[in-house]
Amino acid sequence: MRTESGFSLVEMIVAIMILSIGVLGMSGLMTAVSRTEIRATGRIEATEVLESKLEELRAVAAAGTSDTIQLAVGGSLTTSQVDHADTTSSGSGRSFVRRWVVEAGPGQTRKVTVRVEPRDEGLFDPRPVDVTTNLLIN
Repeated sequence: MRTESGFSLVEMIVAIMILSIGVLGMSGLMTAVSRTEIRATGRIEATEVLESKLEELRAVAAAGTSDTIQLAVGGSLTTSQVDHADTTSSGSGRSFVRRWVVEAGPGQTRKVTVRVEPRDEGLFDPRPVDVTTNLLIN
């Protein structure tokens, strides 16, 4: 009597089904990871744009000139106001709105809160990035 070795048709179909389910699960995972990476990149770019504005405001405060209108008390984090908002782009070309609020502090200081929001939400995280700091006006 001769026995044949190998796989039956049913075994092959079951193996292909199991493999297909695994591949579909991995493709869904890859999509989620890719989306998370895009969001993280957007947040990093927003933070870089925010730090750039803080450096600009620090330079204005340190200059000791009468041109400190950007550090005049006022502004809003939700609506753009003259001398307390601008628009800029990151290195990759994403566009951001930067708004800042200036409050009087003790002595020659100002409490400054800067908010950066993407102009086009797209795929990355549309939540704003906020930072508050104190600046000494010379």
